[in-house]
Amino acid sequence: MYKQNFVVSRQTFANLLKELENMGLVSRKVIDGRPPRVEYSLTEKGKELARILDELDEILQK
Repeated sequence: MYKQNFVVSRQTFANLLKELENMGLVSRKVIDGRPPRVEYSLTEKGKELARILDELDEILQK
């Protein structure tokens, strides 16, 4: 899989996560504790999109 490192601001990253959540691609889980934490994970829809993107990447690498 093609990977690229890039830097984004915290606000930009937070906005991206919110948008992905609104599209149903990731789910958000708040974990109680001190400090509280938030975990994000791919939904089934997000996993399916990841599989499609992986297949597309394989085609493009040929």
